[in-house]
Formats: sequence, C-alpha cells, structure tokens
Amino acid sequence: NLRLAWQPVQERSVQSPSSWISAIEAPWSFARGGGIGYSAVAEPYLGFGLAGVIVWFASLAYGLLRLDGLTPGSYKFAVGMCAFSALLWTTRNDLKNLVRPVVWSWTYVQAVRLWVGWHARRIKRAETELPR
Repeated sequence: NLRLAWQPVQERSVQSPSSWISAIEAPWSFARGGGIGYSAVAEPYLGFGLAGVIVWFASLAYGLLRLDGLTPGSYKFAVGMCAFSALLWTTRNDLKNLVRPVVWSWTYVQAVRLWVGWHARRIKRAETELPR
C-alpha cells in the first residue's frame, strides 16, 4: 500500500483476497497497513475451484513457452523481463499484483520504443535535408 493515510476497509465483501485473509489471520498487522499476502494457487481456486487452478497454470505455462520461443530482440526481451519480474512476486500476492505491473511496464516499454523510433526518424530526416 503506497498511501500515507491508509485506512483498512472493514467491510469484508469489498476486500481483496489478500486483505480479507490478513484481516482474519493478522488483524493487528492489517489495522496498521500490513498483511500476510495471498497465494497464486489460492486465488484461482477461490474463484473457480480446481478447474480454475488448472486453467490458470496451463495459461501461465503457455505464455511462458510463447515468450521463450520469440525471436530475440531488445523490445521483446524488455517486455518479457518486466512480465517475469512481476510474475516472481505473484506467489504471495493476488492477481491484481501481477496484471497491474505487467500492463504498466509494457506501456512504459512501448512508450520508450515509440519515442526512440520517432527520434530516429527525425534524425534521419534531418540528415537527408542537410546540403552536401
């Protein structure tokens, strides 16, 4: 939690799974903005049962295999490493803590890629317009 004035949500129906389990198992820590985390296995099980766990990890394996099979390149490597670094934290977090960093890091890498491409075209255009 990054807010300075954090107030725990007491209504259990609107809490995330990690907040819910922290409020039950570690109320002192939860009241002060802490928590015990959650589980990458428990979240799909909580939402969809055993089938959710199987689908989640099969999808994860498929995505990692696709990432591994991509042609090497700095852009693909940067996006892959951003996703993989967020994935490492997922074992003790909920899905929101995977999706949000992956989307934001992909957006950042894409913005850098677009800016570099724009800057390279601008330099190339300036070089062709110079008198020789």
